[in-house]
Amino acid sequence: MFLVLSAAMAVEISSESDFEVVVRRSPRAFLVEFYSGMCGSCQAFEPTWHELTREASRLESARVNIDTETGMELAERLGILDLGIPAVVFYGSDQYDPLMTGDIFPLSRLLKRVYRRTRGFEIDEDGFFLRRRGRQQQRGGDLVLG
Repeated sequence: MFLVLSAAMAVEISSESDFEVVVRRSPRAFLVEFYSGMCGSCQAFEPTWHELTREASRLESARVNIDTETGMELAERLGILDLGIPAVVFYGSDQYDPLMTGDIFPLSRLLKRVYRRTRGFEIDEDGFFLRRRGRQQQRGGDLVLG
């Protein structure tokens, strides 16, 4: 397994097994961005993504590049491509919750969504939000990982 940290310290997910180990098995809550380097909206959103990961510092963060074969397969399997990119999803339970899909939201709107979804979460000894296991956190659909 080879993981790369980006400038915003988000883990770059390069395979299904990376995603499984880094995001799904983690006890911590995650923000995950799905993007493409060939997507103009994704490129325009990148500075906001980096600021979001800095501001939401109690959440782990990861990125999935759909330009790669494995990134595309993962996005397809999760239904992200049906929602649109760039996409930011909150993984605060066993399911994910789309915070932004297709359209670019301002940082303030994304932070409000993050704060709303993390209200009442426990915090670990390092100051990160812990994921809620076995609880419904999904809003607005039946998007289930796995």
